[in-house]
Amino acid sequence: MRISLLFLILLSMAVAAEARLFQPLGATRGLEARVVPDLLVDRQGFLWVASREGLYRYDGYRATVWNAGPDPGNSVSDSDIRCLFEAEDGSIWIGTNTGGLNRYEPVSGRFEHYRHDSENLNSLPYDSVYGIAQDASGAIWAATQKGLGRLDTSSGRFTVYRHDPARPDSLPHDWTYALHYGPAGALWIGTVGGGLSRWNPAQENFTNYDLAALTGESDKLNDIFMVHETPEGEVWAGTRAGLVVVDPEQHTAEYFEMDPGQEYPPLITGGTVDDRGRLWLSTMLRGVLIVDTARREWRAANDEELGADGNLPALPQMSVAVSGGRVFVGTWGEGVFRTSLDELPFLLFDRQDDDNGLR
Repeated sequence: MRISLLFLILLSMAVAAEARLFQPLGATRGLEARVVPDLLVDRQGFLWVASREGLYRYDGYRATVWNAGPDPGNSVSDSDIRCLFEAEDGSIWIGTNTGGLNRYEPVSGRFEHYRHDSENLNSLPYDSVYGIAQDASGAIWAATQKGLGRLDTSSGRFTVYRHDPARPDSLPHDWTYALHYGPAGALWIGTVGGGLSRWNPAQENFTNYDLAALTGESDKLNDIFMVHETPEGEVWAGTRAGLVVVDPEQHTAEYFEMDPGQEYPPLITGGTVDDRGRLWLSTMLRGVLIVDTARREWRAANDEELGADGNLPALPQMSVAVSGGRVFVGTWGEGVFRTSLDELPFLLFDRQDDDNGLR
């Protein structure tokens, strides 16, 4: 029997659309994380899950979990995990709520802990770590609630940076949260209360951007939980009150309007970038949003209502990771969800968006 080309196209569209539905991941295979502030897919393809229930590594078949324990080499220093980062050497760095910074060595399977010591000026600034990054020199940066730390991994010594009211080129606020080492070679720091900052290594100081003042909008824009620099040099900051686009060279900023009909702007909790340069944002009340930074357009990752079958639950989405054809979302209370990033639906959506515009 001859099958029409139109039928095949419609069938492929239906299969692809179904594949994009969000479904729970790993709950029957040991991935018992419920509150998930961060996700990481490492270069070997393992999914790492930062949760309040411990550190998980999931291989698609089963999950391994590490919690705080009496043997420091075989356990994390705190079971409440905040953030994750993979370094150039393949080691996994883990930020915890009260246990400082941890490093996991995949070959040996051992952990190394870095803690704050009030009597050591070259220790971690504080034991609550929200963000981690690595610069071109190989140094590891840790964003904490009471300062920014730069770790020389060869010596194990931290250089600590804090706000100095007498120096406008100091860190703008001690509560540092989001870190991003951009394609232009700059380290970007998102603070809670002080806006955006760029580290200037040659001068050993900071260039600061007060996003509320630059946009004329709410002070909530200075609470930053996600930072991304595009190859073109724009910096996108995800804040308590939506997105801001910064031109670092002109020292200007623009508020990116998202769905002005809504009573509240999206509180952005995290984000990542796919291989087409699109931002995937997790939000407190609006699910997962996708932003085409080049076209300055956005859409929801799933048009269905939050909580509907096949969509994300109607509760805060805390984190998102994209790897190859897979998208993972960490939630507050319902664990990890997954979907498939199939090119056909996105190409069709792009064509539709060209004709009708995005919501």
